[in-house]
Amino acid sequence: MPPAPASNPDAIMSTARLFSVPPQKIFAAFENPALLAQWWGPDGFTNTFSQFEFKPGGKWVFTMHGPNGIDYPNECLFKELEPHTRIVIEHIVQP
Repeated sequence: MPPAPASNPDAIMSTARLFSVPPQKIFAAFENPALLAQWWGPDGFTNTFSQFEFKPGGKWVFTMHGPNGIDYPNECLFKELEPHTRIVIEHIVQP
């Protein structure tokens, strides 16, 4: 049995979602922090972005505000950006 992700610093998690809109619209909704803050995260959550550098190697620092009143700080790096095709994000702190 492999070690749990929390005890394995090399663990990788990958997710994908399918949307019924053109890829250009998805990419545009992601590269614009005002739009991204409106839909990022689980249903009922809101977001406050303190840093958003949408470029390879750029930082994304934000807080997700849960409907239960708990704040969840996040810090990520944009690893890969392929317009209208692919966005790869690395969480650099525990979410």
